[in-house]
Amino acid sequence: MSEFADIARAWNQYNQRRTWDGVNYGLIYTCNCGWVDLGHLNPFSTRPEIGAANLWRAMNAQGPAVMRNACDPTLGDRVMYGVAGSILRARLARCADDPYLRFADGSTGFRVRYRQDHAGYPGRPGREGIFLIKHGLTQTRARAVALSIFMDVSHRFERFQSSIPPRWMTDSGYSQEDLVSNLIGFYIGLGILSKSEAIAACHPVGQATAEDIWRRQGAVGSHKNYSFKPQLQATAVDDTTALMCRDDCAGQARRLPAVFQTITPAPEGVDFLRLSAGSAIQF
Repeated sequence: MSEFADIARAWNQYNQRRTWDGVNYGLIYTCNCGWVDLGHLNPFSTRPEIGAANLWRAMNAQGPAVMRNACDPTLGDRVMYGVAGSILRARLARCADDPYLRFADGSTGFRVRYRQDHAGYPGRPGREGIFLIKHGLTQTRARAVALSIFMDVSHRFERFQSSIPPRWMTDSGYSQEDLVSNLIGFYIGLGILSKSEAIAACHPVGQATAEDIWRRQGAVGSHKNYSFKPQLQATAVDDTTALMCRDDCAGQARRLPAVFQTITPAPEGVDFLRLSAGSAIQF
């Protein structure tokens, strides 16, 4: 949940570093991407199931082929009698021909787990998914699958935050900056551009202008955005010192930069399948 003080927090860190690289917390307003939450934008994590960079790493690793449930080799260790035992033995016998889950074209797949959660809360409440990804995808198709998974879990996490009881803790479910910040972080996590390059493409306004927008429009969490496209605000402010109107976004396109629209999410069922949707609590 972003607060007014997060604007100064972001700019204080930037002024110390003179670069946006390494600034992982705070809030900025940008001409082309609207409000950007630098925490949501950060694609890196020490937890392997968290962050766009780890999602992409897992997809590039292409783990072992996933077996059909009935072909789990540990099932052979179970002694079962009667009808259930007969069914189990028949399934195991068929596994000798082909023990693997396959897509319609015969390809095997590997398992990937991706999660978003509130790491700072007990139990890390959140949402996740476990997916079957087709082996041997081209980079273009793999990126499309990664974006589809990323968007799916992002939406489910935002819906979770908007529900009861999580909304007692935060009003950030579908806050206007959330999904857009996630999307920018996705492109950074895939190595398509650096954080500084991404923020430069968004073109931040100064701290004073951002604070003026907050005062005029209200808290970012009070405006909901259910898409990955930014909600843009008027940026012209009266400069009482220079006795003129100043606009930090003069000359900017004021639309989501094309670099953040180069990947189209893949439809589920061709190159990936959802195996399960994970629980809300992680211990």
